[in-house]
Amino acid sequence: MVKMITSPADVLFDQERAIDGNDVIELLSTINTLRDSTLTEVLVTSENGLPIVQFSFQARTGSDFNKIKLLFLKVESFSIDYNSDDVFLNVSDLKFLHLKNGRYYISLDPDPGTLISAGVNDLEQSSTDRFFVLSGQIFAVLD
Repeated sequence: MVKMITSPADVLFDQERAIDGNDVIELLSTINTLRDSTLTEVLVTSENGLPIVQFSFQARTGSDFNKIKLLFLKVESFSIDYNSDDVFLNVSDLKFLHLKNGRYYISLDPDPGTLISAGVNDLEQSSTDRFFVLSGQIFAVLD
């Protein structure tokens, strides 16, 4: 069988096995959290001049899956910071939100002062977060 590839997004993930939107948030709000996972790959490509971002992770011990790919479409902004003083691959804290305006937001290096552990009642996007994506659509594929 020949699969027609119509966009870079088709190459990056298997649409037949993908979950999307709030189902991704719900899945990753349980024991399957990305906290304590390992970021294994970051891909940035474009379609019609608009960025597409993909993060791949090795799941944490005890998750219901071994690997997960997150694909962000309709990307409005992203920042992928790296400094050799940082631990790049290990996700120790994160924000993963469905914002009131319908957008999806993930930060793999959130400002510690903006987290619940710092006494914040409601997590939200912060201008001091690093390594983030703000997008209109999100998909996940599990391995």
